[in-house]
Amino acid sequence: MTALPGTVSETAALLAQGGYIADRELATTVHLSLAMRRPLFLEGEPGTGKTEIAKVLASGLGRRLVRLQCYDGMDLSAAAYECSVASLVLVPNSVVGGQNSTGTVTLDRAAPAGGTIVTLSSAKAQASVPATVTVAEGSSQATFTIITSAVTANTTATIFAAAGGITKTAILVIKRHEVASLALAPPSLAGGLTSTGTVTLNGPAPVGGKVVALASNNPEAVVPSTVTVLAGQTTATFTVQTSAVTATVAANISATLNVTKSATLTIKP
Repeated sequence: MTALPGTVSETAALLAQGGYIADRELATTVHLSLAMRRPLFLEGEPGTGKTEIAKVLASGLGRRLVRLQCYDGMDLSAAAYECSVASLVLVPNSVVGGQNSTGTVTLDRAAPAGGTIVTLSSAKAQASVPATVTVAEGSSQATFTIITSAVTANTTATIFAAAGGITKTAILVIKRHEVASLALAPPSLAGGLTSTGTVTLNGPAPVGGKVVALASNNPEAVVPSTVTVLAGQTTATFTVQTSAVTATVAANISATLNVTKSATLTIKP
């Protein structure tokens, strides 16, 4: 922090160092304002240097410049206090691990000049958020992305957003991967032919894929022991090989990943 100039000439020199050329009258006025530690009111058309002189003084004296953009209807609350978080909303608020959610932060009023920084955090490592999000000047909202990872059991993550001494929270449900459905095509056929099974998960498989266990309760319908849903995919197919039969029989085909889904295959002579 630099000491205040002791004379009008030193004040003029300080302004000149910052690229602001002031006449004697203006330099004297600025010097008196600094020496008396009193506010200085400058009036003039846009672009005449009113804000610039504040920037030059703050820079030259090593002070922090706080700019308040005034408008008709501004009250003390808007002028003197920081913006605070009014709400935090997550859409969707329930995802399968590996899917993203979008968080929306809303302030209690429009952000001032320079914007408002909102601090973010998550209570669970499986839900990652950026450290901060900035609400742009004049706006009251900003969005950010929550990146989730696969979980072995359904879990909840609390997301926090803080600004102006106020913290808001929202809950994100992160679901485990599981089998959503199992379909056979065709579901009825003559013995000796093949049917195609399609396993569908409740969300895209994570990196490395997801292995689904398969089973059949009838030796006349043979399935592989497992099928893998590849990363980023929600479905995988497998072949059901049937044998010739002398009478119509039914085979129960099942697919298991945390939960079991089944479908019936009819085998005819």
